[in-house]
Amino acid sequence: MKTALILKDICVEQANAVSGITWGFPSITHFLGFTHALSRKLEAKSGLQLKGCGVVAHDVQVHAYQASPYSPFRFSLTRNPLTKEGKTASFNEEGKMNMKISLVISADFDIDEVDSDDFENGINEFKTEKEYLEFWVLQQASQMRLAGGLITNIKSAQLVEIDSAVKSKEELKALYQLMPGFCLIDRTEDFYTVSQASADPYFDQWLNLFSLRYSAQKIKENDDVDAEEKVEWQQIKKPLNGYLVPIQIGYQAISDVLEAGSVPNTRDKNTPFVIGESIYGVGEWVGPHRLERLGQLVWQYEYADQQYKSVNQL
Repeated sequence: MKTALILKDICVEQANAVSGITWGFPSITHFLGFTHALSRKLEAKSGLQLKGCGVVAHDVQVHAYQASPYSPFRFSLTRNPLTKEGKTASFNEEGKMNMKISLVISADFDIDEVDSDDFENGINEFKTEKEYLEFWVLQQASQMRLAGGLITNIKSAQLVEIDSAVKSKEELKALYQLMPGFCLIDRTEDFYTVSQASADPYFDQWLNLFSLRYSAQKIKENDDVDAEEKVEWQQIKKPLNGYLVPIQIGYQAISDVLEAGSVPNTRDKNTPFVIGESIYGVGEWVGPHRLERLGQLVWQYEYADQQYKSVNQL
């Protein structure tokens, strides 16, 4: 990564809060899809490309409620308009949320490579090509959707030069400007490491990372063998430390690649078809002040063995 594009304080309404079997925050694939769409606009205009992205959450409001402190959460649903016959329209349960986030998008171009000839004449109103590129990206991003939600405001767009050898003051300043908030980083490889020492199924070990588990330990009040035994509940320590969360990180093919048009009722008749399912991993929420480089929070797609997943780009 040579340059980091930071979109600060993106306010999104009615974003998708469900990702496969998890809920509470959009999948990392939503943000990578937003980055790809923005990159296509930028490439068509100037030939420059964007790569991966990192996400920092500042404020999250999921549209869900609890009837009582011990009852499960339920999504607050909206009623669809009546049909033309005046009947209640059927609907699928959807989880929505409002959020304020920041995106750190990586790029492989230097800021000096920005050519004013690639943009409109409006660049004359700015001192440098860098300022105009920030303005242009801010305009384009404000017109897009993010995680299925509507972007209502973006505070600023900033280009930061990244020195691969040393951590610059500008990069350190950019990290601290992301506070207060929490960065989502990948801990899936750490889970694979600790899971090798257990004989339990992977899915059970995966759930143990996020569950609060307790075990009953028998205790005796004295050394008398006939004394009545009592039970003390103790929390079971998790295999990994940190604020860990389950996340969807990509997709896995579960069928052979079929010829275009060979499967009926597909959306695209000209593209080969394959059946896939979601891949889940482990994420961790950490404060920006705990990171040493901006690249530590950037995710990027990786394709291998019919898997299309996202991993941290260090």
